[in-house]
Formats: sequence, structure tokens, C-alpha cells
Amino acid sequence: MAGIVPKAAETDTLTDMIASILSTAKMHLFSGNITPDANTTLATLAANEASFTGYSAQTLSTWSSPSIDGTNAAVSTSTQGQFTGTGVGGTGNLYGYYLTNSGSTKLYGCERFAGAPLSQAQNVTLEVDVTYSTITRF
Repeated sequence: MAGIVPKAAETDTLTDMIASILSTAKMHLFSGNITPDANTTLATLAANEASFTGYSAQTLSTWSSPSIDGTNAAVSTSTQGQFTGTGVGGTGNLYGYYLTNSGSTKLYGCERFAGAPLSQAQNVTLEVDVTYSTITRF
């Protein structure tokens, strides 16, 4: 017989993850032409972190209340990944983002933007929304 994790357990787990881990996570942008895979390291991403004028990694302190999506996964979204290039040339080419702990010493995940590279003009904000999901399988 297969084990079962009730939906309430998935949302409770994600709620606890938000409180203890995700509410202090930082979103960084990378400007190197990287296609992340299972062997991508924090050192590689950090060496290619964006450096445009006005850039700083963003803390993702606010997440939506966990809910169950169409795949029966608990999901929560943060919309705090907002970046504005203030110098001439805006953001330059950006290939994706990565998430770290608050001290930027642990890598939580990364993603290349669809259609990369992306570029935002000077004083135009790029918002990167990230949805975190948890689903349990036995």
C-alpha cells in the first residue's frame, strides 16, 4: 500500500518552510550565458552575478498563503524579485535568477529565463515572480 500525505500536511510543510527558510531567501540575477543543470554550483552563478548600476539581490520576505494547485502540490509565490537598472543601458543582458539563503552561502535553486537574454531599459523595473511548490510522493 502506498503512503498518503494529506493536502493539509503539504500546506503545513510549505508554511513552515516559508517561516524558517524562504522568508529570508535572496533572489540574485545572473548575466553570464549559463544554462543551469544538476551540476551548476553557487560559485559559478555568483561569478556571473549581475552588476548593473542599481542592482542588489532581493530578499523574498513575503510569500502568498500556500494553496493546492492542479497537480496536488502546495504552492506559494513571491513577487519581491524586483530589479531596476538605473545607469545608462539599464540592466544589460540577463540570463536568469538564482535563490540563496540570506548569507548567500547556500544555493536553493536557479532558472534560466525563457527567451534569454532579457534586458530592461534604464529605470524600468524587471519583476521576477517565483513560485515554490512542495509535493510528496511515496
